[in-house]
Amino acid sequence: MEKKKKLDYYTKSKLLIQGEYLLIAIVFLVLAILRLVGVISVNEIRSRIFVFITTAGSCWIIFDFFWSTFSKKHRAKVTYLDKIIMFPVGLGILTYDLISLIKWSNSDEWYRIGIAIIFLVIFCVYTFQAIYHWFYPTKAFLAAVEADLKEKEESKKENEENEKGDGE
Repeated sequence: MEKKKKLDYYTKSKLLIQGEYLLIAIVFLVLAILRLVGVISVNEIRSRIFVFITTAGSCWIIFDFFWSTFSKKHRAKVTYLDKIIMFPVGLGILTYDLISLIKWSNSDEWYRIGIAIIFLVIFCVYTFQAIYHWFYPTKAFLAAVEADLKEKEESKKENEENEKGDGE
């Protein structure tokens, strides 16, 4: 019988991260579908809370894009492509929120379709990131894997030294 090849730590970590990206993407897809077909009901209080929360989130996405663009120190820590991809999402959400605030009495159709479109775009972004980051991992991921491997090596050396000290 042929033995199965064990996955190394790096590949296992990549699978975990890509699985998280895909899980988030699937959650947004399901939410978008449930919004479109009307399974998740529209509530005026929920829609207003959603508008205020997403306004803050979209402002952060836009701010983070410009921060990454103009700060070389910050750009060195993040994946700039992710910031570029999220920038239109932030602009779209902010536009939706501003229209919702101007037209304060949201109609059910406006809220249902607007939120579904936003969720579908986020689904596409996270699906793309899952595929792209499989081939080109993020800087933060590579640094975390390297730190974990160093920590494992150090703890392995300490255990070996402790075992040698106990044996004498």
